[in-house]
Amino acid sequence: MSAQNETTLVLIKPDAVWLGLIGALIARIESANLRIVGAKMMLLTQEQAKQHYHDLESRAGTAVFGVAVAYLSAGPVMVLAVSGENAARRVRKLVGATDPQRADSGTIRSDFMSISCDTAVAQQIPLQNRIHCTDPDEDGAVARELALYFGADELVNQYPTAADGIPVFVPIRT
Repeated sequence: MSAQNETTLVLIKPDAVWLGLIGALIARIESANLRIVGAKMMLLTQEQAKQHYHDLESRAGTAVFGVAVAYLSAGPVMVLAVSGENAARRVRKLVGATDPQRADSGTIRSDFMSISCDTAVAQQIPLQNRIHCTDPDEDGAVARELALYFGADELVNQYPTAADGIPVFVPIRT
């Protein structure tokens, strides 16, 4: 597979926002040489959360769908458009498996985990896995999810590169 520059969606979920993890999670993304090309804090309506989880009810059932929608719309989310070579797959690897208990060590969900999927389902409570990223294997998911949160005019993907001859600015010490 050849490398291609692309943009994908990341949501920092309400639990991570409430815990003050926005900076730490963005730092992980940027440390992986990925760029934030769009960002906004939002309070999602239940309708927006239902659109986000458009197929969850058919995959996981009405109870899980209801809890997920209520949770995603319960508080602020930080919405990010992230760009880079193979961004969707790289972000997915950085974030880790949906179930924090099954996420590889060193991934965001493993390092910042709260509860497992099994516990969340058994207790009918939200899976507080801190972050959402688009599934790169779901056809059309990246474009669909980006369009839910961003207009094309809201993304800024014009970062200079060394090839542009832009000098590196060093802070002046006084």
